[in-house]
Amino acid sequence: MDYEGTNLSKLELRDQLQLFQQQESFSPSSDATFQLALSMMEHVGDPDPVLRDELIYSTLQSWIIEGGFQPQQLRQLLSIAMDDAHLFYRIGEEKTNSVFVRSFSVLILPLILWADRQVSFFDESDIRMIVYKLTDYISREIDLRGYTGETGWAHAVAHAADAVEDVAQSMYIRPEDLRGFLEAFKSQLRQAQYTFIHEEDERMVSAVVTLLNRNLLEDKEIRSWIADLGDTSKVGDPPVDLVSMTNIKNFLRSLYFRLLPNEGMTRFIDPILMALNGKLFQS
Repeated sequence: MDYEGTNLSKLELRDQLQLFQQQESFSPSSDATFQLALSMMEHVGDPDPVLRDELIYSTLQSWIIEGGFQPQQLRQLLSIAMDDAHLFYRIGEEKTNSVFVRSFSVLILPLILWADRQVSFFDESDIRMIVYKLTDYISREIDLRGYTGETGWAHAVAHAADAVEDVAQSMYIRPEDLRGFLEAFKSQLRQAQYTFIHEEDERMVSAVVTLLNRNLLEDKEIRSWIADLGDTSKVGDPPVDLVSMTNIKNFLRSLYFRLLPNEGMTRFIDPILMALNGKLFQS
């Protein structure tokens, strides 16, 4: 890693963050906040859900919203979150604690992208990098667990979808970026290893609706993408086919009900209904 934190141990960091949360009037100063944030990034994917979710993520969320960081500091936090030791940490592993590093690193992106929408500090090259790495990450993540029990939420696909929803709002987003995200989502919906049971479909739908609202893709592209989901091929093993069928069906149904009250999007309702009658869902 090309950064230095405050060398706090896990327990020291936990104690300090708990103290900050107890001080309701605490107003972070930029330098002190940033040094502590570097330590938080060292432990961002800790298996302890209290430290990871309730302390590290919640504190970073509060401090970013409160304007506790300078733009150059947010850019450095983004660079750390997206490096090989975070977003791609031991990518390809399944059912190990490494997923928490990846999934909570990607969850930092929406916070920083939100800050950029308040006071712009990203340029086009930054968005190109984010789009490239985020698309690559979604396509390569295979640990798709939602809630893991004692270690809490992993939710990698849901967190990545949140990041897509935010970066899609950038003024620098391109049609090809949106196509890449749609293909990455389609790949995850078609996988037959894990059934999404923790509203991952809703989070992906939120991202897709944001993509559609940019009006950068032609209607025929969207209709083709929807139809392609319904035409997903079966492998011939019913339990395996049921996984992808369930994921795609839940996603299409969620998309249907999200678009139904939106008069500007009702043109996609019939394609969704046709996809739900596609070959994947025929006995």
